[in-house]
Amino acid sequence: MEKKVLFILLTVLLVSPLYYASSVLILPGAINYSAPKKTMEIAYPIIASGVNNSAQEKINQVIKRDIDNFYNYFQSLDNYDLSYLPDYYAKTTYSVEMNDNNLVSITIIYYEYTGGAHGNYNMVSYVFDTVTGQRLSSQDFFQPGFNFEKVIIGEVKTEISKNPQKYFEDANDTIWESNFSFYLKPGFFVVYYGLYDIAPYSSGIPEFPVPTALLKESLKIHF
Repeated sequence: MEKKVLFILLTVLLVSPLYYASSVLILPGAINYSAPKKTMEIAYPIIASGVNNSAQEKINQVIKRDIDNFYNYFQSLDNYDLSYLPDYYAKTTYSVEMNDNNLVSITIIYYEYTGGAHGNYNMVSYVFDTVTGQRLSSQDFFQPGFNFEKVIIGEVKTEISKNPQKYFEDANDTIWESNFSFYLKPGFFVVYYGLYDIAPYSSGIPEFPVPTALLKESLKIHF
């Protein structure tokens, strides 16, 4: 018989990590699903306190929307014959990369396995102003007119040159054509690319921490 379990954790669990900074409290949420041939384990962050109600709602809505889209995609597989496939498995994991100075930076890994040599996954990053609830883009951090992309890509090329065997031969050309994503860590503006964008699967998601000291003069938002 098909079993479904859907729950949201809003209480403190001893086995679950909590993150405190600048009075912002983040609790773990979860959605679990189990049925023949399919299993799903979703973990996601919930802003619980430390921001005004409007900002809290905005942040939680953005994250939950993406989580729900992933869950609904998984559920849509009920419309297909899965009998010929191996057990289908999907999960998400998240990490709070920064939670300070009225900024919250979170990464979520979306993973699925539908057979083959390995599963597939991608990382989505979220950077929020906890005062307004606005999701920030890379442009929001820099003074108008500053060519931050040139500085950042210059740093990426330097890092690629240190271990060229980890990347595709045309990686230096591709980084100009592929859009990078970013998240924040204390002291770093971390740039990353998707799987297969500039490196093979075995290299994982290429990440490049750019020290904020290199960008300090041009930063509009400091962290």
